[in-house]
Amino acid sequence: MKLDNRKESEFTEIVGPFHHERQESSSYNPERKASSEGSYVPTLDVTFVHVTSKPTSKGCFGRWHQLYAALAVTMSAAGLGTTIAYTATAMPDLRNAKPFGEVTSSQETWIGPLALLGAAVACPIAGFLVDIFGRRRTIVWFMPLFLSGWLIIGLAQNIEMIYIGRFITGFCGGSISLAIPVFLAEVSEVDIRGTLTSFIDMMITVGILYIYLIGTYASWQTQAFACGALPLLCQILMFIVPESPRFLLQRGDTTNARKSLSWFRNSTFEQIEEEFSKVKLLRLYMNCKNRFM
Repeated sequence: MKLDNRKESEFTEIVGPFHHERQESSSYNPERKASSEGSYVPTLDVTFVHVTSKPTSKGCFGRWHQLYAALAVTMSAAGLGTTIAYTATAMPDLRNAKPFGEVTSSQETWIGPLALLGAAVACPIAGFLVDIFGRRRTIVWFMPLFLSGWLIIGLAQNIEMIYIGRFITGFCGGSISLAIPVFLAEVSEVDIRGTLTSFIDMMITVGILYIYLIGTYASWQTQAFACGALPLLCQILMFIVPESPRFLLQRGDTTNARKSLSWFRNSTFEQIEEEFSKVKLLRLYMNCKNRFM
């Protein structure tokens, strides 16, 4: 990997304090290699053998910010669960109530798959948004749209409005299913990362169970309004959760990245400094690798 003088000094500056429980082999080649433009740049070869990290926050109470963030963000996954299961509980009532006349078999076959079509369309768009605008911001931005989809279904005056609502809710569900794992992987500590990311599947199941219970007693309109409560709750809970520190570092916002990591670890700046240096080192290494290799 080749580095210019500025990048080399930044790399050295970050590597300096980062030497706790780390195995690394690096070599600097004092010989300068000619580039295609005829100039000379130093080369730095770094091989990371193994990196370990002790948890910064201690015990369950020290990690409650991470637990809260996981529950808050996966509340939208519960909304995805309701999107998946809504037709199973709403269609029987829709057939019996006949608000738009007789629901044909052709119309029924569109009500279900339109959510899947919306999810398929959403995936490449969400992948772009999480890298440009952030993981948290992408999730929060989709919650009002998610809610509006359920309101369109609940207030539908014709079958076409249900089509539109199903597509919107599927679109939002597909988007957050991509953003949530990235967010949780970046904010959680290594030894509880698997536990926190398992909340995604758990909350999808909770959402399915939730709409099954509501659907036992409520009409198809009330079910839609009840489903809309979940993205609204996610929006409220996410209000105090900061953006991923890794994404903030990727955008060059070191100050807010340090604040974010401090919040997620429920620790002071001094206590998270070692972990922050490791995250910052890895981000710089990846940036340099992508730029020069």
